[in-house]
Amino acid sequence: MAFGNLLTPTLYVRIAPDAVLIRSSNSDAVWSDEALLALRAGPQPSVLAAGAAARLAVAQTPGAILCEPFGHPRCLISDYAAAEAFLKRALLSYLKLKRVNRWLMPSPHMLLHPCPAPAQAIGALTGVEHRALRELGQRCGARSVELIASTALSEAQIQALMQRGPVRG
Repeated sequence: MAFGNLLTPTLYVRIAPDAVLIRSSNSDAVWSDEALLALRAGPQPSVLAAGAAARLAVAQTPGAILCEPFGHPRCLISDYAAAEAFLKRALLSYLKLKRVNRWLMPSPHMLLHPCPAPAQAIGALTGVEHRALRELGQRCGARSVELIASTALSEAQIQALMQRGPVRG
């Protein structure tokens, strides 16, 4: 493992249509929540809440809509802008859970593990989906993004991937 990898954390992010899970190579903290986003409708939609809190925000705010950023029947991302807003909020929530100042943390390496619904998992991800997921990770502040193509990983496999660090290509 290179010296730079010791300073830069590796984040494992599992994205499924119904939930997102985040964990880090240098912490035991795990963040998991529903993949929901509450948006205030209008010409410039604004994010009210993410995760389970989105249901409550929609119930309390007139005109708010509930969005599932990863809930499309044929591909994993249904709305790219909503997916980006959700993932940014999820990463901030994870950093708050770890009690880390986001301005002092270096940009992480991200292991992005897309887990599509069984109806979507007929074949591999398309090139468009690969690019969208890679750009999604980069737009959320990752230094590098590696997509994991496996459908299911054991705890030991996840730990091995995070300890290995980023693949140089």
